[in-house]
Amino acid sequence: MMQFLIAAPSSGSGKTTVACAVLAALKKRGADPCAFKSGPDYIDPMFHRSALQVDSHNLDLFLSNRDMVRAIFARYAAGHGAAVCEGAMGFYDGQGLTTRASAWELADTLGLPVLLVVQPKGASVTLAAQIQGLMNFRKNSHVSGILLNDCSEKLYKMLKALLERETGLPVLGYLPHLPQAAVESRHLGLKTADEIADLQEKIALLADALVLDWQRLAVLTEKPAPEALPGAAAPTSVRIAVAKDEAFCFTYAETLDALRDAGAELVLFSPVQDAVLPENIGGLYLPGGYPELYAQALSENKTMRTSIREAVNAGLPTAAECGGFLYLGQSLEDTEGKSWPMADVLPGDGIRVGRLVRFGYAEMTAKADSMLFCAGETLPIHEFHHWDSTANGTAFTACKNEKVIEDKRKDTKTSESTALPCEQSYIDWNNSVARKNGKLYFAIEIKDFIDAYNYCYYQDYGKKYIQSLVTWYSYKQDFGRLKGDMCYEYTENKKILTLPTVAVYTIKHTKNIEAITVNFDDHSYTEKMYKKYEKLCFYCLKMLFPNMEKNKITSLYKKLNKKAYDHIFQTEKGFHSYNLPSDLYYRDGVGIYPYFAYGESVRMCIIPVDQKLIRSYRKKGVRLHRLDERKMKGK
Repeated sequence: MMQFLIAAPSSGSGKTTVACAVLAALKKRGADPCAFKSGPDYIDPMFHRSALQVDSHNLDLFLSNRDMVRAIFARYAAGHGAAVCEGAMGFYDGQGLTTRASAWELADTLGLPVLLVVQPKGASVTLAAQIQGLMNFRKNSHVSGILLNDCSEKLYKMLKALLERETGLPVLGYLPHLPQAAVESRHLGLKTADEIADLQEKIALLADALVLDWQRLAVLTEKPAPEALPGAAAPTSVRIAVAKDEAFCFTYAETLDALRDAGAELVLFSPVQDAVLPENIGGLYLPGGYPELYAQALSENKTMRTSIREAVNAGLPTAAECGGFLYLGQSLEDTEGKSWPMADVLPGDGIRVGRLVRFGYAEMTAKADSMLFCAGETLPIHEFHHWDSTANGTAFTACKNEKVIEDKRKDTKTSESTALPCEQSYIDWNNSVARKNGKLYFAIEIKDFIDAYNYCYYQDYGKKYIQSLVTWYSYKQDFGRLKGDMCYEYTENKKILTLPTVAVYTIKHTKNIEAITVNFDDHSYTEKMYKKYEKLCFYCLKMLFPNMEKNKITSLYKKLNKKAYDHIFQTEKGFHSYNLPSDLYYRDGVGIYPYFAYGESVRMCIIPVDQKLIRSYRKKGVRLHRLDERKMKGK
């Protein structure tokens, strides 16, 4: 049985294209291949299954341990003539800046020979050096052969001799440049297979164009078929309704099989097309997908929304992830920004962010017992969000730092005061700006602000500074431009009233941030207190602009504070009124301005900005200062 893994030096090398071509060619030759994809990828297996009619499964060494991955591979490879694994990202690229869960670790776990997909554009001898580096980076790289992608026949013949001489590896074939067989992309990876016109014809073109030394490939990759562990499925004990249609299509086949093995009868239904939930069910599973593309259809299916809302509220055990979670919310924005009513089971609105919000592996820890988890129990997850919710819940904490996760897996204890307290490292504030009902806001929650600030603080002090939101003051704004918004204010010690504070203002009924202020009570000035204020300013700016040099950060907040004293507002023009700043410093979506009014605090104010606001401020006489990259880096 031929068994091998297709990998590449980096993303964008054409692994998926080559893998599809190889699978189609194997199928044409009667080899009855099966496919596997490294990592948390729904899309590529959907291609394999829908376009190629090839059995395909995921192998993820972060979400599963090595023994489970071996068992999955053996189970689904059994009975096939060939097993083709497709790696993710670059060959050694895994979680964070490690090789964990990488394509290399998968090859090492399964003992698979690796075929490197290399694009020869713009290089010749350097390709040999690159391949040599990949071969020698780990003691057992498993690199066994080379495939050239997007390569002409003439160039292939030239490079084949060169690469084989310099690397000692066989060059097994090539795939020529075929623009007519290109597959378009979309925000969440590749388009679903059912949506791509003439996809099967395109893959057939790839298979026909593929030049491959099949005899040599067989010699390199022939291995005994893995033995699947015997097992008996539990007797059916419950019916579970599983959403499966064009809007909810991101399911791992292994997950569904695990439910069946545990005794579940899975009843597929469509929230888009069906009128109500299936009858006699004891559970509901709503996976991810593209609900934002079908928001109108989902919304207009009122009977289904009502059926789900009533069932969940009546106590039906329900698990929803990603798009399924958004569907259970109050509303969902479509790709045009129009909001549509959803199932209204959970609080919060699904909003279009316009960028990748959170991405990568993480680990979640349950704060309390629930249907699926006990308090303190952890679970590995993967995130990939272009849409977000205004109410993501507080039942779990998340950690994304690979060192912390690894330490937790080794059962090492880390004190709360010194652990790196981050759900993410840095936040892309510049690209998180959104507008709703005429108000600009950052599509970022206070919890994320706390984590991001503490991440920056930790780099210098080895501990976090800002504590959880339960320790903050909170009150509702009842006047001025922030009327209806909530203010959350943090101070290091509530007993010392003169300590500087951080205040976060959130949009009404959400935790999305409208403004952040760093505040100092000038009436009780002491040098010690002012130093604390400057430190707060420093790390807020560091959080916003992580690439800015320290001396430039210091220079900026000193300049801001000087301008605050140079331009003092009268008392009646307090912070909450519609007064304009004297100066606005900005970069992309982030604006910062100084503020001081008689009877109030000195403030460094952080607000979201867009071009509309910038133009408005310019017309009204606000002095604008753009923070360009050169100045930020001190060049």
